Amino acid sequence: MKNYLEWIGTPFNYGKFHKQISCDCFGLFIGILCEKYPNNKMVKEILETFVELYHKPLICFTKIHDILHKYSTKLTKILPNELIVLKKNHHFHCGITVIYSNEIYVLHACEKHGVILTSLQRFLLFGMIFEKYKIFL
Repeated sequence: MKNYLEWIGTPFNYGKFHKQISCDCFGLFIGILCEKYPNNKMVKEILETFVELYHKPLICFTKIHDILHKYSTKLTKILPNELIVLKKNHHFHCGITVIYSNEIYVLHACEKHGVILTSLQRFLLFGMIFEKYKIFL
């Protein structure tokens, strides 16, 4: 979890995925994956898709969603170390669940504050859960 917390304070910027430089919510997820699994086939596919299509968010998310379906396990309940994707209207927001002080929190990037750690309850105010994936093995 220590590596995840090093992302806190990273400024928000669409289409970026660099710790302490800038990232958006999917960039945070991709940056953490790249750190943890630099040679993983799924990670390479997600990174290539993100770099190519970040300026077309709906198409980018759809392709990343397809890649996640191909390689990861969908979950029925919220657990630590997973990706949660929320949907509100036509916007998607994602975060990574972590255990902090014996509670589940969500690490995510928001425009106003950059990367922050938020309680699960507060994060769920951003929208309805669209998907949950177990991705960190």
